[in-house]
Amino acid sequence: MNVSIRIVAFAVISSTWLLMPANASDKTVIFYLDKHSNPVVRLDRLPKASEGVKAILALYALENGAGCEGKDEKGLVKCALTRELGLGSNCSDDHIRFVRSWFKVTPNLTSRFNNEQDKDSQKAGSLEGLCYGQPDSASWHNIWKTIKISTSKGTVTVEAIQIWGSQFGHGRVRYKNTYRIDSHTVTEVSSHISELERSSDSIFGNE
Repeated sequence: MNVSIRIVAFAVISSTWLLMPANASDKTVIFYLDKHSNPVVRLDRLPKASEGVKAILALYALENGAGCEGKDEKGLVKCALTRELGLGSNCSDDHIRFVRSWFKVTPNLTSRFNNEQDKDSQKAGSLEGLCYGQPDSASWHNIWKTIKISTSKGTVTVEAIQIWGSQFGHGRVRYKNTYRIDSHTVTEVSSHISELERSSDSIFGNE
């Protein structure tokens, strides 16, 4: 089984459920991979005046892939969520600058996170070193399957499912984080990480 088939198998989800309109208090699906593993971005569902929410989504796109395929002339991977946020390719100067302008402390949203190196968003090289640069079809990947948000009185809760895989295994992890948005700062309030699935089987099958 090749990498793309493995990703499609993980990404099969109910399109009808994902496209249902959400009430204000419901979780709203902002990003997902459809049954063919194609990325779907629904920024039109964001609340008005939501620059802080966009900064949160930019952080998620920075730490793991969100519909990434191909590279630009600078060698940066092109990712659907980052592009739709108006930040160009993943890890572009605009992308990193935007995340850094909202976060003083970087939340841990990936297994690649190093607490000493990556926690301080303002430290030179911290976001740059953490920034994700792999296409979804690469030999190893950490990619978002779904990103859902809900808002309540100045806070945003994000529930996201990450798919990871390599020749050494594959799995799924749920990240549920709540953030407080102030005038121009996003602060993590709570974080819960749950492993949903883990296998030692390679994403390449028995090859």
